[in-house]
Amino acid sequence: MVLAAPHESESGPTRTPPWRVGRGPVTGVLRPSTGKTLDQPTISASTDATICKALSSGDTGIRKIATTLGVGAGTVQRIKAEMSAAV
Repeated sequence: MVLAAPHESESGPTRTPPWRVGRGPVTGVLRPSTGKTLDQPTISASTDATICKALSSGDTGIRKIATTLGVGAGTVQRIKAEMSAAV
C-alpha cells in the first residue's frame, strides 16, 4: 500500500489516505496507438428516428422505449432533451 507524502496539521504530521491520492487525468483513450476510445458506440439514424417518434407519441415511457429498442435509458433521455431544446 502506497501512501502519499506526510503533511503537517495542528495535531502533528498525518498521511493522506490512499483513496485520496490524485491519480492524474483520464484521457479517455484506451490505447493511443490503436485509436480505440472508451466512448459508447453511436446509435443509427433509424434508431434515433424511432426513439423520436415514440417520444412524440407520448404513450410509452423512457424505460419501455429503451428496452424495446435495445438502447439505454440515458440514450432516450438524451434524445428527449435534444428534442425539447430544439423547440
